[in-house]
Amino acid sequence: MAALNENNKPEKKWDFPYMSKHFVKRYFERVLSKPVPKKLHKGIYNNIKKDMEARMMDREKLILKLFANTSKVVVPIARFNQMVVKKNTLITVY
Repeated sequence: MAALNENNKPEKKWDFPYMSKHFVKRYFERVLSKPVPKKLHKGIYNNIKKDMEARMMDREKLILKLFANTSKVVVPIARFNQMVVKKNTLITVY
């Protein structure tokens, strides 16, 4: 009989960096071309994460993952836009 190994935990899925309110507002305006909702709640943040995953190429996701913890970097998104990431926080999108 084999002993249980408690260290065998499933690998944690990579999480997106924290999104600032400014980033969410600019994402609605510049990427989605929709008006900004009056209240920002967890569902809106989750929908943006899903939309980003759908829009971004694998290469762009890898760049975001690699450079998320740097002091400041500009990362491409959806081939046409760029987002600014600073210390694991999404700051704005152009």
